[in-house]
Amino acid sequence: MTGNEWEFHRKMAIDCYNHAWDLLDKKNRSEEDSLQMMHLAHASLYHWGPVGTPMNRPVGEWQLSRIYAGTGNPGLSLEFAKACVATCEDNGLSEIAHTADGAMARAYAVAKDHRHARRYLNIARRGLNKLTLGKEDRAVYLQQIKQTEALTQE
Repeated sequence: MTGNEWEFHRKMAIDCYNHAWDLLDKKNRSEEDSLQMMHLAHASLYHWGPVGTPMNRPVGEWQLSRIYAGTGNPGLSLEFAKACVATCEDNGLSEIAHTADGAMARAYAVAKDHRHARRYLNIARRGLNKLTLGKEDRAVYLQQIKQTEALTQE
């Protein structure tokens, strides 16, 4: 792969990931926005394939799980959450395992399986508590856990 090809894949992976995240955060997201968001997240994961580090794959799988949860598709959300957990385990990525467990919790919460959701929320919290993180990063992860926890109260 040439330097230009490498840079193209890297740029596309980042741009697709960021744009998908913007759509996920969008208030009053249309069906077209949701479809584009799914395409972008899959494209991001595809582009990380030839140029990414072992960390990029589970982050992409996590994003896909989050997107499918956000579009009300718990089956696909759970599939990508499971893939994220497996990728973290296979690559010894303990520093992001709590996000994989958070994805499992959210997928179960969207599926209305609150018992399993709470179990994975507890696992995610324990994993997060083991990490040394900056105040800002920890706050982001805790907010995600709280958002998922709120889904188990419905």
